[in-house]
Amino acid sequence: MAAELSAALESTRRRRAVVAPAFPAAGRTTSGGVQLVNGVPVHETEMRNDPRTPVREGHVPTLLGEWSPSVGTLSVEDLQDPANVSRALEAYEWTVADAGRDADLEALVRAVSDPGRVLWAGSAGLAQALAAVYPGPRPAGAKASFPKARSVLVVVGSLNRASRGQLDRLVGEYGEVAVPVGPGSAGTVGEVVDAARETFSGGVCVAVHSSGRASSRARGRVMKALAGAAAALAEEGLFDALVLTGGSTAVAVSRRLGASGIRLAGEVEAGVPVGTLIGPRPYTVVTKAGGFGSPDTLVGAVESLLKGEQRT
Repeated sequence: MAAELSAALESTRRRRAVVAPAFPAAGRTTSGGVQLVNGVPVHETEMRNDPRTPVREGHVPTLLGEWSPSVGTLSVEDLQDPANVSRALEAYEWTVADAGRDADLEALVRAVSDPGRVLWAGSAGLAQALAAVYPGPRPAGAKASFPKARSVLVVVGSLNRASRGQLDRLVGEYGEVAVPVGPGSAGTVGEVVDAARETFSGGVCVAVHSSGRASSRARGRVMKALAGAAAALAEEGLFDALVLTGGSTAVAVSRRLGASGIRLAGEVEAGVPVGTLIGPRPYTVVTKAGGFGSPDTLVGAVESLLKGEQRT
C-alpha cells in the first residue's frame, strides 16, 4: 500500500495524502489507526491467512511508516474541527483518519479546504463521502439501470469464509452447481462446461467455484481454469449476466471475455456494485470482494439480475 501511495503522490504531483480506509456500510471501520472488520482488527480475522495477501498488520500508520517517517493520524473527535485537519496536512505527508460512520468520512472531506491539492486514498466509503460533499453535475432525471437477465453464471474464486457461506446459501436456493475447479477437485474445464450446460438446461443459475487451498502458482492455474470455463459457456450463449466473487476472479474472467473495464450502474447492496462489461460481450455483471456481504449476498445478487433493476 505504501509503495502505491508514494508512486501516486509522485505521479499526481501532490505533496499530501489523506488515507481513510473505512467503509462503514460494509462493516469496515478505523479506530486508533487500526482497520477493523465488524469490530475485529483485520489482522486478527481470517484475512491473516489469506493465500495470496495475508494481513499481518492492521495498524495503518505502522504500515505506512515502513515507507515514510512523515505519517500523522486524526481521531474521530479531531475531524469535528477543520483546524485539526489543516494542521495535520501541513505537518505530515500522509494523514490517516479514523472513521466509524459515513458522517465521519463526510466530516473529513468537508474539513479539507482545497480537496484538489491532496491525494485521497480509501475505499468506496471515502468515494461516497466525496460524492456526497461534491456531487458534481448529473443530467436531470438520470437513472442507473440494468436489464432483466435470462440466466446467470456465478464464478466464485475467493476462498474467504464469507464467500463460501454465501455459496452454500446459493446452492441451497438454486440447486446443483457445476463441478468445482481447483486442488482436490477432478473437474477439468471440459467437465465444468458439461456440468454447467446440463444445469442451465433446467435452471437459471449455475455457480462455478474453486476448491481447496493452493500455492500462488496453483492459484494462477485455478483462475485460468475458472476464466476458461466462463469463456466456453459464453461461446455457447448459456448466460447473459455474471456474478464474480474475488478480485482476482473478476479480473481473470473479465479479461478472458475481452473486457477492458466495467461501466458502473449502481449497487445491489453496499459495496457490491453492478455494471456492464466494456468490450465485445457487454454482460451485466456484479462483482463482490471475497470478504464482503451477508450470507444472502450472492442469492440477492442473482435475484436482482433475474428481475432487472431501475433505480434513481
